[in-house]
Amino acid sequence: MKQFKVVLLTAAIFLLVVLAVVFWRSRTDTSQQFKKNYQSKREEAIVKFVYDGDTILLDNNQKVRLLGIDAPEKGEKCYQEAKDKLFDLVFRKKVALVKSGDDKDKYGRLLRFVYLDGVNINLLLLRQGFVRVYYGFPRSNDFEYLLTLERQAKRAQQGCLWSD
Repeated sequence: MKQFKVVLLTAAIFLLVVLAVVFWRSRTDTSQQFKKNYQSKREEAIVKFVYDGDTILLDNNQKVRLLGIDAPEKGEKCYQEAKDKLFDLVFRKKVALVKSGDDKDKYGRLLRFVYLDGVNINLLLLRQGFVRVYYGFPRSNDFEYLLTLERQAKRAQQGCLWSD
């Protein structure tokens, strides 16, 4: 009986280690996937206007909604801070745009991850506490990764949204 308990305990520990490794790899693989997407399928354009913390206008007159994030709307707490941060990051700069999922939203805006010098601006704004996760984003490993970044920003009381 004692030997059976030892085998059962060993099996349980092994299972927990395997699950931890799988969970960790899925988180790491997701951040790596953003880098792979940036390196492969992207368009480039110059930002000529920033509407708010999650919408920009390109030099080809296409509006882009930053994918996976949701910035405060005009009149809400942190609206101006989110808009200013996005402006400081991308205005009059050449950005790379990466599609993931649907091409456009119901308003005709392109849905894209926006990169500047290889840095994913969507994730940066989320990590720094200027925007939240957009819950209309398709549930996937990418969505789970975005939720993880938002939780980390909340815990660290980052940016306007999460600082006291």
